[in-house]
Amino acid sequence: MTGYMNRKFRASTLAEALVAGTLFMTVFIITMETATAIMSVPDSEELLEMEQGLGSCLERFLDEEDPYASREYRYSWGTVSVCGSHYSEGIRSVSVAAEMNGGQEVSYEMLLPADESEVGYAK
Repeated sequence: MTGYMNRKFRASTLAEALVAGTLFMTVFIITMETATAIMSVPDSEELLEMEQGLGSCLERFLDEEDPYASREYRYSWGTVSVCGSHYSEGIRSVSVAAEMNGGQEVSYEMLLPADESEVGYAK
């Protein structure tokens, strides 16, 4: 046991640990700065416009003649896709998806009566 207590460390070991820690922290900081710059979130006004666009596109789609068609609506902030399909007798499935120009996506799936032409969706 006395041999373990009398063990001497070289000064270079401490210097190597400090350099390695500094390099690790530098790489970590650069990575975090880059990740936050890449994953930018759109401002709240664009998100509000997107939600309003989803509602108006869904209403327009439901007012059209063909309840099982697919439509795409373009806006300055991105596109909205609405697709209707048969779910079961008297019920149809409607998918609404919005993709913003920055790559963010929102989608909703809903079941509606086949003869439904209005939805209680916030305008």
